[in-house]
Amino acid sequence: MKKFILVLFLLLNLQSLTKADDIKDFEIDGRSIGKSLLEFYSLKDIKIEVETATYYPKSKKMMVVGFRSKDGDQYEKHEFHIKKKR
Repeated sequence: MKKFILVLFLLLNLQSLTKADDIKDFEIDGRSIGKSLLEFYSLKDIKIEVETATYYPKSKKMMVVGFRSKDGDQYEKHEFHIKKKR
């Protein structure tokens, strides 16, 4: 019983270390919410991806575009979910 309480206590205390003050604090390969795609890709590349974008099922409000990663990035491909302007 003491081990269970100790484990529960540690889990609850260590959980606060994983929180961030702002969602913009989370980033993957230097990309985070709120940054413009133009900081990472050319306008030409963005237009090509938007033309071939995948949309959410039964909705044309959200599109998914994907870009191949540059050399040195941790991931092979990055996907962005973009809300379409009206």
